[in-house]
Amino acid sequence: SERSVDYPCIAVTTGAYREYVDSTVAPHLLGRIGKIYAEEYADLKEKGYLMSDLVGKEGVEKAMESYLRGTSGSRLIERNARGEVLDVQTISEPTQGNSVILTIDKNLQLTAQKALERTIRSLRSEDDIDDANAGAVVVVQVDTGETLASATYPTYDLTEYTANYEALSADPDKPLFNRAFNGTYAPGSTFKMATATAILQENIITPTTKIRDQGIYKKYTDYQPKCWRYTDYGETHGSITVSEALRDSCNYFFYDSADRLGIEALNKYCRQLGLGSKTGLELGESSGTLAGPEYRASINASWYPGDTLQAAIGQSDNLFTPVQLATYLATIVN
Repeated sequence: SERSVDYPCIAVTTGAYREYVDSTVAPHLLGRIGKIYAEEYADLKEKGYLMSDLVGKEGVEKAMESYLRGTSGSRLIERNARGEVLDVQTISEPTQGNSVILTIDKNLQLTAQKALERTIRSLRSEDDIDDANAGAVVVVQVDTGETLASATYPTYDLTEYTANYEALSADPDKPLFNRAFNGTYAPGSTFKMATATAILQENIITPTTKIRDQGIYKKYTDYQPKCWRYTDYGETHGSITVSEALRDSCNYFFYDSADRLGIEALNKYCRQLGLGSKTGLELGESSGTLAGPEYRASINASWYPGDTLQAAIGQSDNLFTPVQLATYLATIVN
């Protein structure tokens, strides 16, 4: 600027620089901005973007792009043959975009991230579980459904994304993958609350009905699953109610009651609880898979009675996201 006479073709201007207060907080939620790809430009050009603009690529940055983006200003600069600026006219002033406030509680988010990392490291070192290398935590406000925290491990630093992209994308543990929203996993015994809800609502049992755990469910000759307690200890849970079956995670109780209920009635309540469908959060999420004849038909496969037994305890084809499971539980608690 001081030597502008010597360098008439160089213009010094101010620009925006992004600085994160803490670049390790919720990177999978916040996402990032980047240069427009060639394949994106055809669509974005119609929305007023220039090829030199930055655009949201992932997370909130992408989901809320239309709200966060402001409008560019323009100037008319007149120069002489030597490149010297003779006049500058402002044609239009730039306008700032809107702010977006998340439901995420920063302190709770940090606590979740640290606890998740600590737990996984502990499983590997103290419990010697070799494949404990990744996980997710979701915290939901029960009475409103708001997401207060969503952590994924392993994670990354937003400020180092570009410099470390090659290593991050090649990492077999996939630190760039948002497991909380896009990872789908067998729910296991967390699913038994859905089964309990369905059998109670459909009057298959009452809260005081007792079912005797016999260790092996022998109704079908070609498939006879066992309760975990019988497999591990050669014992049974005895005669128990639904509350006790949930407390003890008794497989046999849910095999028997779900067999009487049927998969169609079970899935009616699963759908009402949001299992196997997107929660509606603005960020991209997976819908998961709700086990049943409908899904099997979509992959040209058959559904058998024994599949209902497995589905009732959260196995079979059931695959849900952590955010789905947290929302499902919040629904029941609410």
